[in-house]
Amino acid sequence: MAGTLNQHETIVVEELDAARQVIEGLIKARKVLRMYPDTNPVYRKNLQDIAGKFSDYFNSRDSLVLRVARNDIYVESESVYNNTEKQDNLALLFFKDGIRELAFHKDMPEEELEEFLKIISLEFGRETIEDDIVTLLWQKDFKHINYIADDTFLTESEDEEINAIKGLKQQATDPVDLKKAYEDSLHEQESATSVPIIPLTAEDFKLLLTILEKDSEEKLDTFFGMLFEILYDSERSVNYEDIVFFFMKSIEYTVSSAKFPIITNVLVRLKKIISDEDTDPEMRRSAIKILLFVSSSKMISLIGTILASERKFEHSVFQTFVRLLDKNAVPPFLNLLVDLQSIHARRMVIDALVSLGPKDMPSLIKGLNHSQWYVIRNIIYILRQIGDKSVLEHIAKAAKHEDVRVRREVLRTLGELGDERVLDTIKDCLQDDDSKIRIASLNALGQVDSPSAKKIVMDQISHSSFHERKISEKKEFFKTLSLWNEKDVYDFCIQIMTRKTFWKRSQQHETKACAAECLGMLGNRDALPVLNKCKASRSKLLQESSETAIKRIERGK
Repeated sequence: MAGTLNQHETIVVEELDAARQVIEGLIKARKVLRMYPDTNPVYRKNLQDIAGKFSDYFNSRDSLVLRVARNDIYVESESVYNNTEKQDNLALLFFKDGIRELAFHKDMPEEELEEFLKIISLEFGRETIEDDIVTLLWQKDFKHINYIADDTFLTESEDEEINAIKGLKQQATDPVDLKKAYEDSLHEQESATSVPIIPLTAEDFKLLLTILEKDSEEKLDTFFGMLFEILYDSERSVNYEDIVFFFMKSIEYTVSSAKFPIITNVLVRLKKIISDEDTDPEMRRSAIKILLFVSSSKMISLIGTILASERKFEHSVFQTFVRLLDKNAVPPFLNLLVDLQSIHARRMVIDALVSLGPKDMPSLIKGLNHSQWYVIRNIIYILRQIGDKSVLEHIAKAAKHEDVRVRREVLRTLGELGDERVLDTIKDCLQDDDSKIRIASLNALGQVDSPSAKKIVMDQISHSSFHERKISEKKEFFKTLSLWNEKDVYDFCIQIMTRKTFWKRSQQHETKACAAECLGMLGNRDALPVLNKCKASRSKLLQESSETAIKRIERGK
């Protein structure tokens, strides 16, 4: 995940107090967001208050970095929050999901802060919550909120926790020597007016690599320039096979050093050689061999080692490099999904496959038969990001996978990409034994803009077995139905509200209460007489739901 800025100055007492104010604001905001809708004045006032607390802290610092332990939250080495209870423990909330550090940066917009508060205010023990905090933060991809997450530190041992915290502090304060090494190597400036084109032997090349290990990035770029000049040499003073070998070894060294901008420039130049109609055929074949080597299993495995090492480099730079690779890189990148354990590294691979996947869709589809559930889930996510509807049939087959997390990802994808072709699959999932899958199916139906999807929801509500469902699930049905703000939906809800009840009254009152909430969401004022009449019901639930719906309609929201 994204890293944070180091802080080397001693933090003053006023800043610690400001940080504690922020923590207290976060705790209060969690409670308020659970109690009030986003249109309530208390909700808006609280959001302004917590935004103000962050602003107070940013008056003295550009970033607020919170390091998380099981029961404590630290700013640098000072504890600004301690709670040994399991209930309402903000530190434990983050710690149990693997978050070890949170950083909030100056100029954070209120909208981004609000989305963050909504995430930490979710009740993660409930069945309707599908993901953990790390996954939700990842999906939001905040610009001013960064975090470090490490699932290898999830432990019940306090000694291991202490060691983990010490490791994070050391990681956050150790200086970065790589940049200094580059700067030192550039003190001695050299200039060259021409590059001699001479034959290189294998021994010459080994000597050059030895020099490069102590040389600067700038000179490494110059070295590749020499190799291209040799490749362009019309007199062919060097055999093409030797040049290909030199390129491959140089690229392998450069990739192992994570110098992706240099390799990107090399790939761009190679592609120009290949696309130029006047290029010598032998030179074009040599360029193709080099490109294929960069996309080979050997090189992608090397990239996997670099990603696993958590070496620092720009995500955007890596993705620019990835987009230049050949389709042959897709299968070895899929293998990395199996091998890599770091969340950050896996995300890099997933994003890479989103870029590369369209070049080799059959390999992605083949991956849907993998034995590991998390690989299948990741591939389904990748296919959703690619957005190619031609693979919907293959994705739908995974709707019967034994792992509930895979089935949820399938439904999420069918909802976002689907059309009437996938409605039968989604409908079947409404009968799943797991309530999370049934709710995910409803969400998918709501995303498929089709009268047939609406009919499926109405038919399910009309079925005699619907009254047996839990009220939380009934609410999800009517919430989905409210997405179609159409007359037949309004008439359907009114019919439920006015229906006589002779048996299982409590269950039918639950259904009526849900229909009342749906009418409130539809906002049709014609429903007010029926809702006012239901306010006099003996069912407290129906009374409250009707009153809430009336207020919502009268507010016009």
